[in-house]
Amino acid sequence: MTTSVACNVVTESLECEGSVVVGVTARRIKLGKGCVAYNVIDKSEEGLVLADGDVIVGIVGEDGSQMIIRSNQSIDGGKAWKEVVCDNPHSFEALHALNGEANLMKIEEVRLGLADSAKEELAGL
Repeated sequence: MTTSVACNVVTESLECEGSVVVGVTARRIKLGKGCVAYNVIDKSEEGLVLADGDVIVGIVGEDGSQMIIRSNQSIDGGKAWKEVVCDNPHSFEALHALNGEANLMKIEEVRLGLADSAKEELAGL
């Protein structure tokens, strides 16, 4: 890990350069240069792997589902606000609307439970 910021990250291995990693739980994390990973829970054997400039965000629902949203540093979210980018299920505008009435306290409680469960599962393998 060089010239990067990591906070609340649980992993066996973290490789990154010039990246920001926050609230990520994964067996392994291997990021290209200049990546952003936020609130992602990845229980796969491979772990979280991103190419240079990739952005990934995990959006947790009240029901415990996790929607993975991807972007890249080269994408201007303001200009692409109404577009579906990187094969995401929704545009940024639609995601904003979907989360307008979200119960953030409930979602944070659920997200923390999912992260704790993933930490236990990854530790037991």
